[in-house]
Amino acid sequence: MIDERFPNWEIDVEKGTIYSLYWNKYIGTIDVHGYMKVNPPKGYKHSKLHQYIWIVANGCDIPEGYDIHHIDHNPLNNSIYNLELVEQHKHR
Repeated sequence: MIDERFPNWEIDVEKGTIYSLYWNKYIGTIDVHGYMKVNPPKGYKHSKLHQYIWIVANGCDIPEGYDIHHIDHNPLNNSIYNLELVEQHKHR
């Protein structure tokens, strides 16, 4: 799926992947906490792949005071079926 907010990415919310149309490859690197990171597009502060998966699947940005939680606690499983919106104070 190509979202107009991220025209250089093809985002598969079911698989939890982001493909760069500019670089012609899947993007993301694993950070020290085990999460897939991406370079945020201009105007966006999020750096984690699962955040963009959730944004595209839900059609809106992550509300202030909320986090995206991996239901199975596996930070590499970024399928939309494994992500849920939770209040930050409950997530931590």
